[in-house]
Amino acid sequence: MLGVDKFTDYGVVIKFMLKTLPDKMFPIRRQMLRRVKNKFDDVGIEISVPHRMLLQPKQETDPGRA
Repeated sequence: MLGVDKFTDYGVVIKFMLKTLPDKMFPIRRQMLRRVKNKFDDVGIEISVPHRMLLQPKQETDPGRA
């Protein structure tokens, strides 16, 4: 683990560097993320999920159209 890379509006970015064979990159990444998530759960760290709210303006009806 290289450490905290930056703080954002949604959380903290932590950088890791892992050495693996090219064909094992994605399974190793998934396993590492699984372990980090499990550790966060163990110590009570919640991962926030950004929420977006879309507001649409009320459409006006044309009184001349029926």
